[in-house]
Amino acid sequence: MTGFEIGVSIFTAFLQSVLCFLFCFKKEKIFCFGKTVYTLSVCEPSDEGEAETLNESYEIEKENGEEQEKGAEKEVLKKAGAKARETVCPYKRYQSILLMIFAVAAFVSSSIFLKLNIDIWFNYVKLSVLTFIVVTAAFVDLKLKKIPNLLVVFGLSARVVIYVLELIFSTEEVLAIFKNDLIGFAAGFGVLLVAALVSRGAVGFGDVKLFAVIGLCSGAICTYTTLLFGLIINTIASLILMAAKKKNRKSAIPFGPSVCVGYLAALFISSF
Repeated sequence: MTGFEIGVSIFTAFLQSVLCFLFCFKKEKIFCFGKTVYTLSVCEPSDEGEAETLNESYEIEKENGEEQEKGAEKEVLKKAGAKARETVCPYKRYQSILLMIFAVAAFVSSSIFLKLNIDIWFNYVKLSVLTFIVVTAAFVDLKLKKIPNLLVVFGLSARVVIYVLELIFSTEEVLAIFKNDLIGFAAGFGVLLVAALVSRGAVGFGDVKLFAVIGLCSGAICTYTTLLFGLIINTIASLILMAAKKKNRKSAIPFGPSVCVGYLAALFISSF
């Protein structure tokens, strides 16, 4: 692996990480390290007999609904007319840090692996975009139980652009590529769509849309393997949670994280 290829891999992983963290911090607000700030306005008479407003700020750390107050009690502040700016994160601070480390490790390792095994640059871009989408969707789905439509639209848009590039630079192979993608699309989107309709909510339509992107971007074999591994991992996770009495048979387990692990496993055992 040349120095240029290493540089491209590191730059790709850096770009993936930045986009992932921005999306999680700014768009979905599931990662954050901020504090809740209460501003208390107190009116006291001045020497001239006029009311003077004294502003004091109190910082309150808030993690996952639990608050530790510094300098004043929250209820006292509320009764005194304090104005609050609140930031509430689904993930605790240490969870956010661990997931960010996981994301960077996933992006770096996948970028290096793809660069070593893929010669055509637009295939490298296509799978790098898909990796970003799958990892980011897993983080959101785990806490908010949804797959953001913005990620799906971004993935489909990127795939359309790459189809145009494939039509220009790989004219002889474009029909075979499109056929392979359609099989992957049918295997992912089609199977999960039927499951979503039959299960009446056990399988979410966000997962269906995510597999549409996976099928069109990774083709048949990777989609098959991702779906198989995802189902196995999700089943094992469900059994463990039920054994720990944290979930029951009727509880819905987010599928996004299992899809993420299944996709990364499928990616690393694929032959390109």
